[in-house]
Amino acid sequence: MTVDTSEEASRYGSRAWLEAQYARSTGDPWGLDWRASQQYRYAAMIAALERAVPSRPSGALIVDVGCATGGFTARLTPLVEAQGGSVVGVDIAEPAIARARQRFPALEFDCLDLTRCAEKFAGSADLVTCLEVLYYLPREERPTAIRALHKLLRPGGTLLVSCMIARPPYLSQEELHDLVASELRVIDEGVLHLKPLVLTEKLLMRLGVSRAGTARPIYAGSAAAGRIEWVQSLSKRMLGALARSHAYVLARLD
Repeated sequence: MTVDTSEEASRYGSRAWLEAQYARSTGDPWGLDWRASQQYRYAAMIAALERAVPSRPSGALIVDVGCATGGFTARLTPLVEAQGGSVVGVDIAEPAIARARQRFPALEFDCLDLTRCAEKFAGSADLVTCLEVLYYLPREERPTAIRALHKLLRPGGTLLVSCMIARPPYLSQEELHDLVASELRVIDEGVLHLKPLVLTEKLLMRLGVSRAGTARPIYAGSAAAGRIEWVQSLSKRMLGALARSHAYVLARLD
């Protein structure tokens, strides 16, 4: 695949821009599958879901919007497989979907934008997850995106949205809460305090010490989780709000 050098490819968050990022990597351009902070974030999101939604109906459907190469989609599968449910990963970038299908051939993935996704799965999802996606959209389009995510849910369904906390185009915890609360009833929310670790990982990637798509995972098992928990606790204690790295919001369609 050749890198698109057009103006569209330079617009942050566009389909062409995302596909250009994948063209520069053989795996995941953001290191989601090996960065300790991101693996911890995935585990924290699953734990938040299990607390807020401890049980799911038989045949439940989960739609993972912005699934990238499918790492979090695969983590969602155990939440519903015992009840005969299913999980679908959706992304606008064709290379992401191709790599997700290759990595997890037993799972379903579909290349759709949010509008087409909302039309295809309208009113059918018991759980919708949308991690680290909203900041790719222009600010004026984000309310429309939340309405599209709302449209996916069946009554009683749950939405999980997360976002990195930083200067624009990223959101604060308060901005994410207000955006989701404009459409759905918020039932839980939280913040991770991993900014020092996140910045260190990004610096290593920039220096080429650890390259996305080639680096080995550095997060595995309870011992690693305990170490990251210690890093988070220390960062929060020493830096307070400055250590905030990611916010998440869980909301329900009553």
